[in-house]
Amino acid sequence: MRWVEERIGEAIERGEFENLSGKGKPIQWQENPFAPPEQQLAFHLLRSNGFTLPWLETQRELQAEIDKLRKKIAQLRQTPASPHWQKRQKAQLEAQIEDLNQRIRRYNIEAPLARFHLPILDCERELEGIA
Repeated sequence: MRWVEERIGEAIERGEFENLSGKGKPIQWQENPFAPPEQQLAFHLLRSNGFTLPWLETQRELQAEIDKLRKKIAQLRQTPASPHWQKRQKAQLEAQIEDLNQRIRRYNIEAPLARFHLPILDCERELEGIA
C-alpha cells in the first residue's frame, strides 16, 4: 500500500495531475452514496428523468404554495379596500393557512429528518396588518 502512495507522490511532483478536467472544482457525484449498489441504476434512471422522492416533491409544492400565499398577503396589504372586503379576505386566508399547516404537519411526519421539516405558519404573524 505504501508503494501506491509513493507512485502518486512522484506523479504529483512530475505535474501529471495538473491538466485534469475539473481540477479545483467540486466532485459531481452521480451515484447515491446511501443507495445499495444493486439499486444505483434505478436511482440514476429516475433522477435523470426528473423523478424524485415523494416527500421532496411535497416539500417543493408546499414551499411554492407558501410563497404564493405570502405574495397574495403582500398584495392585499398594498391594495386599498373596504374593511368588510378585507375581513372576508382575511377569513379566507386564515382558512388557507390552516389547510397549509395541516399539510405541513403531514409532510413533517413523512420527512426522514427534522432538518427537512417546514415550520408551521403563524397565522397572526402572517396576516399582521390586515384588518
